[in-house]
Formats: sequence, structure tokens, C-alpha cells
Amino acid sequence: MPSRVFLKDELANGEFGLRQLSKRISAKQICLNFKDVNSLSEAEIQALFYHVQADWDYSDFDDVFDTESFGNEKIEKEISSAISKHIAEGAVSTSSSESKSVPPSKSDKLSQGKITVQRDKISKVMIGLILMGLVSGTFIFKFLFFSNGNRFSQPTLVIGAVNSRENYILLQKHLQKELIPSNFWHYLLGRKIEVNLDAGTNGREMPYPQAITSFKDQSWDVGFAYSPVVGMAAVDSGYTTVAVMFPDSSAYQSSIFVRQDSPIQSFDDINENHTIALGDFFSASKFYMPVYELYGKRLRVVSNTPTSRIFDLVRNSEVEIGVGVIEDVQSARDLRVIRQSRNIPGAGVYLSPKLSLEDSISLQSALLGASDKIRSRQNSNYGVGDEPDFQQFRDIIQRVREVTACSDFNQNPVNFFCNNQTQVLSIKGRINGVERSGNDNYLFRVFEYNSNVCRLQVSSELLTEVQSHDTPFDFQGYYVNASVGVREGTSCEQDSIIEIFQPNQIELTRKSRFRGLGG
Repeated sequence: MPSRVFLKDELANGEFGLRQLSKRISAKQICLNFKDVNSLSEAEIQALFYHVQADWDYSDFDDVFDTESFGNEKIEKEISSAISKHIAEGAVSTSSSESKSVPPSKSDKLSQGKITVQRDKISKVMIGLILMGLVSGTFIFKFLFFSNGNRFSQPTLVIGAVNSRENYILLQKHLQKELIPSNFWHYLLGRKIEVNLDAGTNGREMPYPQAITSFKDQSWDVGFAYSPVVGMAAVDSGYTTVAVMFPDSSAYQSSIFVRQDSPIQSFDDINENHTIALGDFFSASKFYMPVYELYGKRLRVVSNTPTSRIFDLVRNSEVEIGVGVIEDVQSARDLRVIRQSRNIPGAGVYLSPKLSLEDSISLQSALLGASDKIRSRQNSNYGVGDEPDFQQFRDIIQRVREVTACSDFNQNPVNFFCNNQTQVLSIKGRINGVERSGNDNYLFRVFEYNSNVCRLQVSSELLTEVQSHDTPFDFQGYYVNASVGVREGTSCEQDSIIEIFQPNQIELTRKSRFRGLGG
């Protein structure tokens, strides 16, 4: 392996020393480091390149020059220009040697020979000028494109999305084309930014907890949240909003619906003899908003149901009531809306806090510069718009957590309220101890900021719904925000085991967003 040599130390030896250094460069014995070298004179550059072979190309120079060590654009331009000039002169030299290899005709007369020599000289000069023009012209073009391009310092970029990866193939190709290495030397060598996709597969959405975890772990460079629930996690994890999804609509509504011929005429007719199909515990339109509307009701529940299955259950009269986005229900003639929710905010496109300011600017420029086809609803579905306001929706989510803290969705009928014998216990603290409790349950010892210690029991299956992890012991040191329904008078001080029944009852984060917890 070539030894590393610092050019700054060699400059003290003058031009003679640089010519000796050039011999070692020519033999590829060293890797030259340009740290703390701000500029070189023309004579120093000539000495540095004195013994370098004429047939070298860019890859040869990449072996001996540490391009990562350039301290500023000036020295980078000087060396890059010198390399391009050296390669151009090498091309001229090769062309000249090839011309000399053709022997003159023995029958040529002396005068014709002189004319031929003159023509050869002119040809060599012309070829040299053309080659140098092509190389220098290409260099100038590349430099101008580099100067005005979307430069990106990371070798890879991760696009994260809740909906299916098929929607982002065109965007992936666009970013691979538009983003260029911020290192000019790497750009000249043709290196590309590797753009990877982490999204739903086979036409299915990624589970919301998995997407939320990706935002919390800051493993996505740019994330397409799709849902306001996921968008809130992005904002809470320090991501910056650069665009909005569903740009044609700033909000949407959920609905509670029945069959067109159902005897249920209004929302007030719902009672405990009816059954409702609810969606994913983290869905804005199929859980949070409908449950918010159901406060005070008591009825049977089929929970955690896929969207298409909800519609089928209602149409086949397997349940009387369903929930879904109001536009989908209104477009179906055999269904009837009996309750419309208040507005639900949209979701955004978010950039990671790990990105440098320069990379964020380049990525935003590349994203907003994509074609209408790439940004269309059939593809990545984003555009310019106002940043979603989640404040009211946050209040609704917190209210739903409190209401469902007293609900057990495993036992029908379900109460969407807390009775006189129960109270809602709000637990906010840090996990300092995880232990197995039975075959499939785990106990979290949660230290609250008021010095209380709570013991929360959570099943392994429920934890999988809450957040992606390898084992429950991974949550050691995490922060907890939980709302739990308990018997009146129960508290953490009594050393009781408090059980979590629904995944929406508990939130786990690496860093605290709660007053007094730090992190």
C-alpha cells in the first residue's frame, strides 16, 4: 500500500525536492495528502508533475492523490486543471508517436518529403489543439455543471415511505440523476450518489409503527409520511418539512357509515347491540377520529381491520357499522354516511436533522425540481404547500388515549368511556429495568419525573404493534408516555402491576419530549 506523504512538509525542499517527489508519484509509491496546502505556484505544479507518465488517466491520479484532503476549492481547481492538462498533453503525445510510426515512401522526392514533414507538423498541432480543446471544454462544462448542481456530501441517500415502493421508482431515478458528489474529484471520476428505497412492498403500506420507528431512529434521509400520525413522529424527531403529500387537499375527513338499507338512520341510533369494524390502532381516519366521535357509546367492536375488509364486512352484513375516509364512502352507492369527523390534517415530506444544511438545500431543490409526472398522485404524490398543523389533532389523539385507557377491545361490548369505578392514570417516565413476566409478557420498571416507580406489563405481541424491535429488552432506557385505565384509587406508589391492553395506550421514544425528563 502506498505510504502517505504530506505535501505541506515537502514544499520546503523547493522545486528540486518536488521533482524527486514526482518520481515517487510516478512509481505510485505514495499517496499525496494536500492538507493545509491552500495554493501552489505554476512552477511547483510543473515540478510535481515532472516525472508523471504521459499516458496516465484520471484513475491513475486517484491512486496517488488523496482528493479528500483538499482544504479549499482553490487548490482543488488548481490540481484538477493540472491533471486535465496533463491528460490532454498525453493524448497529443500518443497521437504524435503513432504518426511517426508510419514510414515514408522510398519513392518520395526530397521536396515532397519536406512538404510532408510540414504537413505532419501542422497536423500534429491541429490534432493537439483539437484534443486540448475537447478536454478543456469538457472540463469547463463539467465544472460549470458541478458549480450549479445539487451537490450532496453523503455517498448514499435513503428515501423512506409508508406507501408502496412502486410509487417512488421514478423519484429514485430522478434523485440519482440530479444529486452529484460534493467532492469535485469524485464527480470528475463519475461517482454517483446511491439512492435506496425503504417503503411498503407488493402494493401494501408499511405498518405505521415501523415507519414511526424509522423517523424516531432518524434512519431515513427523506421521509414521505402519508399519515398525520406518522408525520407527527417525524416532526417530533427533529425532521424538517419541505413539501406536503396530497398537495391538492390540505385536509380530509373520516366517516362512520352503514349500508344504504340499514335500519340505523342516524348516529344516535347506535347502541350496544350493534357491531363496528375499526381499523389499525394508529390510523387517523379508521381509529382515532371515529373513536373520538364514539365517546360515551357502548358497542361491539371488530378491531385492527384492514380498510378493504371493513367495507366488505359492512356490505355482507357481518357488521352493521364501518369507518373510512369519507370520499371513499360517498363514492359508493350502497353505503351511507351517518357521521362525519372534523378535519384531519395532511402529512408532509420531511428531511432528516442528520443532513448538513448544504445537503438539505440540494435535496430540497432536487425534490421540488422533479417533473409533474414524478410528483403526481399516481406516483410519489407531493408538492408545495403549507406545513400541516398537528396541534388540534394531537389533542384529539391524547383524548382518545384517555378514553380507550378504560376500554378493553378484547372483550365485547366495549365501553368508550370510563365508569365511576375507574380512573385514567397518566404515566410519563424512563424505563430502567425490563424483565420477563410469564410466557409472553414483560414488565417495564418506569421511573417518573416525580420519583415514582411504575411497573407496566406489556405483551410481546402488543410491543410489536407499538414499535419495531429485536427483543423487548431493547427498550431499556427508552422514555414512556402511557394512559392506563385503573381502579379508582390505584397508583404507582402501591407497587401495583399496571397492564397495557391497546398499542395506542403507550408511546416509546429514545429521547424525551416530556417536561422534566431531559434527554
